[in-house]
Amino acid sequence: MNKFPWIKPIAIRSSDEAHRQASWLELFVDLGFVLAISSTTKIFETGFSLDNLLVYSGVFFSIFWVWNRFTWYATLFDNNDIPFRLSFLASIFCIIGLSASIEEISANNYNHFTFYYFIVECILLYLWSRVWRKPQYRILAKHHLIGYSIGTLLIALSLLVEGKTKLIFWLLAILSEAIGPIVAWYRMRSQIPVHTSHIIERHGLFTIILLGEGVVAIGHNMSFPLSNDTFIPSAIAFGIIIALWWIYFDCGFGFSTNLSHNMLKTFIFGYGQFFVFLALSAIDISLEYGLHFALNPEHSELVNVKAIENMLLAGVAGFLLIMSAIQIIISQKNPRKIYLFRLACGVAVGLGLFTKFNLAFQTIMLIVLTVLILVAINDTYHWENLKNNSQLSK
Repeated sequence: MNKFPWIKPIAIRSSDEAHRQASWLELFVDLGFVLAISSTTKIFETGFSLDNLLVYSGVFFSIFWVWNRFTWYATLFDNNDIPFRLSFLASIFCIIGLSASIEEISANNYNHFTFYYFIVECILLYLWSRVWRKPQYRILAKHHLIGYSIGTLLIALSLLVEGKTKLIFWLLAILSEAIGPIVAWYRMRSQIPVHTSHIIERHGLFTIILLGEGVVAIGHNMSFPLSNDTFIPSAIAFGIIIALWWIYFDCGFGFSTNLSHNMLKTFIFGYGQFFVFLALSAIDISLEYGLHFALNPEHSELVNVKAIENMLLAGVAGFLLIMSAIQIIISQKNPRKIYLFRLACGVAVGLGLFTKFNLAFQTIMLIVLTVLILVAINDTYHWENLKNNSQLSK
């Protein structure tokens, strides 16, 4: 008889569980990331310089990296016992701390951000130490623990250095933590079950957070009474968010794939999704600030509006190209008519970064919306044909 009934055995979850969905705890933890993602936009309050863009990318990745590791741990080892629950609930407080300290980063003060990140690292080390105690999972846990331990040490040591040396410590920490799982999968000969629909749903929920930030950005810039000057650009921006949702969920990761026992597909999906998320985040920020300066032209002299326009174009191009590349590699069905058109549209939008036309932000949004609508129509048409043909062949 178990002396501690609130502690359950650690066991890897089956990839064949029926109807597995995101748990209430996972959804609750995601609320912390809503705050964290929203807080990252503060970095651009001082302008759209290259330095701010690099800082933003680093902070965004750091937040994604926390979410990514908790998500994959839960996918594999969620046993819903008290230690598991308390660990994930404690992570919410750390995420709140990370969010609150982002504003300090603009003043080159990384101490509080590093402190809360260090606590997150310790929580993850504890979770994986529980897995390590099971002999059958020791190889998997060992390499996660080695990678995470080195990363945790480097992050702690980064508090003692300044300038570019601090960045080097963080980069080495992330590299160590990213390599650990890869080595673990390689040593396990990829024999790790992954519940594909659950992990795709979890990434879809993070996408919802990012699309929600786009909706919030539009709301921040709407004012009443509505006029054509306010309504039209807001409606176009909302159309962009709808089109992105449509492409991702209706025609995007609803494809047929199986990540279980497949190292290449798992890491291309798991790590590649960061770039899809970064592209969506860039779109959110460009809409937030682009709408503001389009509706308040008297403020546009205070910022590089061209940089905001380029962020929108780069975000949309990146979204189309990167998501297509991931799908082509991991999907079991690759209809050329979908991907060729989507890739062509992504390249076309990307080429807009090199044009010298001086277009209004509203016009650029309208062009982007038109492209996304065409992609959504093409995707929907060919996916439906593919589904119908598959049903007829059965």
